[in-house]
Parts: sequence; structure tokens; C-alpha cells
Amino acid sequence: MEQYTPYDHYVMVAFRKILFGFNEGDQAQTIVVDVMWGVEGINKTNVDYYNASDIGSTIWDKEFDLSPS
Repeated sequence: MEQYTPYDHYVMVAFRKILFGFNEGDQAQTIVVDVMWGVEGINKTNVDYYNASDIGSTIWDKEFDLSPS
């Protein structure tokens, strides 16, 4: 990569802080994303709305097919 500004230029310093200064250490600012196919919905019957981990159960789409047509 070509460098158009000096290494110690304030824009480059800010750029390095944004890229490398936030996701370090034990408390990295990252999230985990799970992607699922074949889900028709979520069954919320008997869900405890005061319990954040009780989100319901998966309703699978029985017609879902991942293979190419």
C-alpha cells in the first residue's frame, strides 16, 4: 500500500487508533453473529419475557432445501 501522508501525520495517527486501538485486550469490542438457514420462525409459547435467555424454540421450515435447483 502506498503511503501518501507521513507516518506521524494527525490523520494517520487517528487512522491507526481507529483500526488498532479499539479491539485489543480481554474486552475486545467484537460480536458473534450466527447465520441460520431453514428457519420458518420462533415459537414463543410459554416464553418467560422476564428471562432474556428464554427466546423460544425454533420452528424449522420442512420445505427448505440448500441444494442448488
